[in-house]
This record gives sequence, structure tokens and C-alpha cells, in this order.
Amino acid sequence: MSIATTPGAVVFHTETTISSATRRPPSTSFTGTAIRHRCRRDSTRTSFDLIKLNPFRNPGALTISGTPIDVGKLQLDAYVVAGVTDHITPWKSVYQTASILGKETTFILSNAGHLQSLLNPPGNPEATFVTGAASSPDPEAFATGAAKESGSWWTHWSQWLSTRSGDRVQAPPFLGNAEFPPGQAAPGTYVFNA
Repeated sequence: MSIATTPGAVVFHTETTISSATRRPPSTSFTGTAIRHRCRRDSTRTSFDLIKLNPFRNPGALTISGTPIDVGKLQLDAYVVAGVTDHITPWKSVYQTASILGKETTFILSNAGHLQSLLNPPGNPEATFVTGAASSPDPEAFATGAAKESGSWWTHWSQWLSTRSGDRVQAPPFLGNAEFPPGQAAPGTYVFNA
């Protein structure tokens, strides 16, 4: 087994804090960002602060370690996927979020719905997607001008990752290290918290 490494990639370890009246979810790792937030008590563990504050459109609304964050100033090399018939996260809204991340954002519009757009492995003869930079202010202009490709976007993503990854290295023989010990075995204990 091998894993791909990306030079300069940083994984921040954060802990999600919630009120003492609710159960404590496990700590979470995010690649490239660290967010300390409070959760409402719900089955999806959605961050109420992120919904309420909307830091993607409100510069300085999110504060990390006492520093106000302007997400619009971030220039990230990001890969964002949406489904054309997604009724939960409409693709035009996802496109607007992708465009905030900067000119290097690659946007994928899959020809499926919410889950089907993500769970779309190679070999599906009906799968198509359009791809391009999320640089146009108009989502419809993106959709009509983007390159249409047949098949799953997974292959495209694999190629996108490989151009941004370092050499392949042998996977470690065990999870965790002295600073970050491994958590619970999959699926974790939080799934049992009702």
C-alpha cells in the first residue's frame, strides 16, 4: 500500500466544542484549515456558527485564534464538486462558494443529484461532467462554456491530485503518532450518540 504526499500540506488538529448540555463529539482533523466552532445538537453536527455567521460572504465574521478571517482573500488551489440536480446544495450556490476560493479553483458539475454526484465511480456509461475554473461571476456562463467530459469525475480528480502531489511513499505501519494518537476504530463512537 502507498499514499501520496503533498509538499507543504499541513493538517491541523482541532477540537469541536459544544455546550455542556450536549455530548462531546470526537476531535476532528481538517486539511489546510482549522476552525474552532460550537455545534448545535443535531444529528449532522452542523456548525451553527458557520451557518449563522456565513464567513464566506461576511469578511471578519469568523475568528480563529483571535484573528478575524476574510475567506475572500484566500487564494486556494481547490477542487469543488456539485451535482446539477442536487436539491440539498444547489449547484449554483456551490459554484458561488467555489468562486470565493480564488482563480485556481477547479469546479466540477456532475450530471447527477446530491449523493449520485459524489458516489460516481469510473465505469458508469451515463456519467458526464463539465469542468473548468470557477472564475466567471455567472454560474450559467460557466456551465455553457466549460469543457464537457464523459465518465466519472473521479479520474479527473485523480489526475488533478497527482499533479499537486509529491512522490508516493510507503504507508506507515500503524495510525497516529506520539503527538496525535489514533482515535477509535471505524466508524468511531460518535455514530452511537443519538
